Amino acid sequence: MVLNSTKYDVVVVGGGNAALIAALAAHNEGAKVVVLEWAPQELRGGNTYFTSGGFRVAYGSSKDVIAKVIPDLTKTEMDSCVIPPYTIDNYYNTVMRLCKGRSNPELLELIVRESLPTVLWMKEQGITWELLMAFAQKRDGKILFPANGMVFQTKGAGAGLSDKLFDIVQQRDIELLYRTKATSLLVDGTGRVYGVGIRSAGEYREVKAKAVVLGCGGFESSPEMRVKYLGKDWDIVKVRGTRFNTGDMLNAALDIGAAPTGHFSACHNTFVDANAPQPSIRKDAENTRRVYHPLCVLVNNQGKRFVDEGEDYSPYTYARAGLWALSQPEAIAYQLFDAKTKDLLEGFYSIPQASRVESNSIKELEEELGLPPNSLVETVDRYNKAVLEDVPFNPIVLDGKKSTMDPVKSNWAQKLDSPPYLAYPVTCGITFTFGGLKINLKGQVLEPSGEVIPGLYACGEIVGGIFYYNYPGAGGLTNGAVLGKVAGAYAASGE
Repeated sequence: MVLNSTKYDVVVVGGGNAALIAALAAHNEGAKVVVLEWAPQELRGGNTYFTSGGFRVAYGSSKDVIAKVIPDLTKTEMDSCVIPPYTIDNYYNTVMRLCKGRSNPELLELIVRESLPTVLWMKEQGITWELLMAFAQKRDGKILFPANGMVFQTKGAGAGLSDKLFDIVQQRDIELLYRTKATSLLVDGTGRVYGVGIRSAGEYREVKAKAVVLGCGGFESSPEMRVKYLGKDWDIVKVRGTRFNTGDMLNAALDIGAAPTGHFSACHNTFVDANAPQPSIRKDAENTRRVYHPLCVLVNNQGKRFVDEGEDYSPYTYARAGLWALSQPEAIAYQLFDAKTKDLLEGFYSIPQASRVESNSIKELEEELGLPPNSLVETVDRYNKAVLEDVPFNPIVLDGKKSTMDPVKSNWAQKLDSPPYLAYPVTCGITFTFGGLKINLKGQVLEPSGEVIPGLYACGEIVGGIFYYNYPGAGGLTNGAVLGKVAGAYAASGE
C-alpha cells in the first residue's frame, strides 16, 4: 500500500561518503533529492565514520597540489614536507599489481583520473583537509611521505568527514530520513526502476523517484552472507565498521536482474585488537586496528611465526592481513615489538585501552601470553640469528633487511633483543566486501547482458569489479567519492 506518494528526482540509499557525495552531485544538477539512512542519527554515516579519512590521490607536482588542497599550511610547514610524485600511472599500476590485473580497467582509470579533481570539488563543497601522517616519518626537521599517494585526509578523520557531509546536505535543504530502511526496488512494466520500498516507524511505504542511487555498502555485517561468499569461519570475525551494511539492497538489485561482479570471495580485512568490542564503538573503532605489522615479529598461539610480515609496505598488505590471523588456531596472533620499534608505533598502539602485554624477557612474555613452554624463546632465537646484520634498517623504503628464517621476513627485520618486549593480541577484522553490482562509467547498474537497468545507479562499496584479492590503503573513500559524484550527476540528468 502506498502511504506516501511524494515524488523525487533522485532517491539516494545510504549515508556514507559515496551516498552523500551522490546526493550533493545530484542536487547541484538541480534535482530534488532525498537521502534514506537506515541508521538512527546517532549511528549515521556508514563505514565512512569509522575510517581515518585518508584519500589516495594521483598528482604530479606535490607542492602545488598541497597548496590547492590545504591552503592554510604555512610556508614552513610546506617546506618541511618531502613528497615524491604519485602519477596517474603510478596509481593505476598500484591497484592492478595488488589486484593481480583483474580490476575493471575502465572504472579504475576513471577513479584514478578523477581522484584529484574530486578532492578539489569536495573542497569547493566545504570539506576541509589536512596532511595524512599515519605512514609518514619525521627526520631531521622534515616529514618524509612514502611514494604512495597517501598525503591527504579529511579534518576530523572519518567522523569529521561524515559530520561535515551531513551538515552540507542539510544546509542545501536536501531531505534526509533517518531510521528508514530501504527494503526493495520498485520496477515498472518496462523494467525501469522508479523508487524504493521502505520500512520506517514500523510501516512499509513507497518512495518514488525518477532514479535511485544505491550507496549503501556491501554485506560485511551479515554473518550469513559472509559465510555464503567468503567461506568457513568468516562468521566469527569482528566487524570494524557499521552494523547496517547487511547486503539487503545488493540482494534487492540482484533480485531484479542486476549483474553481480567482482571478487565475492574476498574482502578488505585487517588486524584488529583481539578484544575489540562488538559492535564497534564509533569513536574508538580506528584505535582498534593494528597495521604496523611490517615492523613486528608475528607469532600464533603456538609461539610460531607463519608469514612474511615485511613482504611489502603496510598500505599494500594491511587489507588482507586479517586473514593471516583467521587462518591460525583460534583466529588469534600476537604482534611482537621491542624498545627499538616502540617509538615507531604511532597513535592507536599507545592508547590506554589497547590490549597489550609487556615483559622484560622473552621467556616472561611467553609465560604471560600462555604459549607452550620454550616455543617463543626458540622462535625468537632462530629469528634473531637469521637477521642480516650488514643491511641498514629504513622504515621509509623496502630496505631488504631480512631474516632468512623460514618463513623469510623480506624487509624491516630487526632483532628482537631490546627490552621491554611488547605483545599485541590481534584477530581478523572485516571492513568491507569486494563483490557487488556491475556498473558502467555513468554509474548505471547493468544486467548480465550488459544492458542498463533504467533508473538504477550505484556507487561505493556496493559496486564490484574494482578490488580483487587486495586493496591499496586510502583507496576506498576515493573510490566512493569519485563514483558517487558520477552516479549522482547522471542520475539527476535522467539518463
